[in-house]
Amino acid sequence: MGIIDKDKHVLNYLDEFNEACKSSSLILHKHKTWHHYVIQIYPAIERFILDNAMACSLSLSDFSLPTELNEFKRLTKSVNSKNDDRFRRLFKAMDRHGTVEIKRLTAWIKYLKKHQYNTKIDDLRNL
Repeated sequence: MGIIDKDKHVLNYLDEFNEACKSSSLILHKHKTWHHYVIQIYPAIERFILDNAMACSLSLSDFSLPTELNEFKRLTKSVNSKNDDRFRRLFKAMDRHGTVEIKRLTAWIKYLKKHQYNTKIDDLRNL
């Protein structure tokens, strides 16, 4: 499983996938033959995080993160957010306060981890 931005440049690799589910800011792609999944976030992960934090009434400054988009982009490009405590705390708070899209993203990730080889697309659509 991978998570990527929907960039201006189309990834040829996604030609090997079918769109399995789509929401207002998430697309789940399933590989045509293998048990491989890609979650695509659009327009981009930084905007997704900012919009969802705002929808949860969370301020990035409370997590020692920049609130301005370009500064935030610079930070996300330069750090490994997986290991950055500021991002961990933000993501946990967004999950607790959860918008529909955050809850969907979290549910898809948990489901795909648990059902790696026996995934049912209808289950994912219903999450």
